[in-house]
Amino acid sequence: MKVIVAEDEYYAKKMLVKLLTNSTMDITVCLEAETGKQAADYLAGQDADLVITDIRMPEMDGLSLAKYVEEHCPATDVMIVSGYSDFNYAREAMKYGVRYYLTKPVKPEELEKAIGDITKAREEKNMLLEKQVDRRLLQESLQYVNISGILANRALMDTFCDLCGGQLKECFYQMLLFQGKHCLSREEAKRLSDFLESPSHHGNVQVFYFQQPDEVIAMKFDLQEVPPDQRLLYRLKRKLPQWETEVTCGISRIYKGEGSLGDAYRDCVYAINGRLLDQTTRVFEYEPELSMEQIVTQQEELAIYESVLKGSYPQAEAALRQFFEKCETASWNVYSLYSGIMQIFSVISRAYCSREASSESEEVNRYLLFSFKTDLYQFRTRQELERYMFKILENTCGSQEEKGSIIEEIKNYVSLNFRYEISLNELAAHKYFMNSSYLSRLFKSETGMNFSKYLITCRMERAKELLKNTVFKISEIADYVGYNDTSYFIHTFKRFYHMTPEQYRAQAEKR
Repeated sequence: MKVIVAEDEYYAKKMLVKLLTNSTMDITVCLEAETGKQAADYLAGQDADLVITDIRMPEMDGLSLAKYVEEHCPATDVMIVSGYSDFNYAREAMKYGVRYYLTKPVKPEELEKAIGDITKAREEKNMLLEKQVDRRLLQESLQYVNISGILANRALMDTFCDLCGGQLKECFYQMLLFQGKHCLSREEAKRLSDFLESPSHHGNVQVFYFQQPDEVIAMKFDLQEVPPDQRLLYRLKRKLPQWETEVTCGISRIYKGEGSLGDAYRDCVYAINGRLLDQTTRVFEYEPELSMEQIVTQQEELAIYESVLKGSYPQAEAALRQFFEKCETASWNVYSLYSGIMQIFSVISRAYCSREASSESEEVNRYLLFSFKTDLYQFRTRQELERYMFKILENTCGSQEEKGSIIEEIKNYVSLNFRYEISLNELAAHKYFMNSSYLSRLFKSETGMNFSKYLITCRMERAKELLKNTVFKISEIADYVGYNDTSYFIHTFKRFYHMTPEQYRAQAEKR
């Protein structure tokens, strides 16, 4: 600890210096000042941990020095040692953050105790600041992952729990998921976060922003299992339609415990998918899976099947357009919409397999890679969903115009699912309904590399981003981008970039 002693009486100053140097604590007296001004001049250019000062001194007295330190050197503590025990002096000193006021003659044990208390308080303050910095760094790091990645990674889940202040384990909570019609800017995400975290309106709310898939997650905590906060719901329904940026919200049921975080997120996604049918509502609450209506007629199924079988897009397009026109007027729920979409994809799959005389036409092998939770959620408007389905249909019917755009769809799918094992053969048969050999050649022609290399490149680029922008451990990053074996991840990264992940991170920090 670096200490300044400011005392105009020579022998009193030397006595204080002797007590400090003889102390068992690690203390260095960096300045013996005769006036408060000498101490202030020193602090203007150099730092000190503690100023021990008398009150009465020429040029600048002890109280003025304490005031100067509070205003200009907030990291420095002040202790006053004086022959005056007047309470008015002590009260004045307290106004300037003085921790101790000792009267002369100073006893060694009193001085040592006071410095020990100040040291302990400084250490606690530094630890708190370090925790706050670590928390901020972790919170900033989390924006480069997403809830799905957090759920799949124990270390990231622990980080998320810590940032929630441990409340995820102890309190009841509701999750709120926000997403814009278009990508949210950082400023828009910050504005939304400030609105949600307003304690006077919404109580205990923790907000997180995730760049991919561009969403804001709010966790609202309560000590008791109380009904959903109607005041928050009312403000959301009133405020969100007034925002320039079109933002939609999905709200989960009430849960408790980190094990239910995935269920809460699923609720939010299921709820927000309601925007595909209702494009004016901004806030959707989770509803249990309702009964599903049969919304694709047998005639429509047959029309799509025959047109895909013959490779005739116009006939299939008319049937699909009729399906979406019904979406405009019918009062379906989103589960019925999803059921109808799966019916259509199932018909396309059967027709494709029959046309290609594929062994996958057997019922046991036929499945579809299109989920309610992930695939449907990627569409923010019904128009986006329509364009996607028309694109798939046109592509399956053999149109050459859509071949390039289907590669963009595959690249987008990889960007959202890179951490999982993905096979181009599986995507060809069960998601895009194309000949796998042809799709492989087309993919290489469009991207300049085969699919497996593209997938690894995507993982490595994501790893680079996480190494540069987060404080996550190498093992956590390896797991997040799809490598259970950290050593193999390091080997692959070095093969790609001719340096280890640690070396890349160190290089990025220097820039």
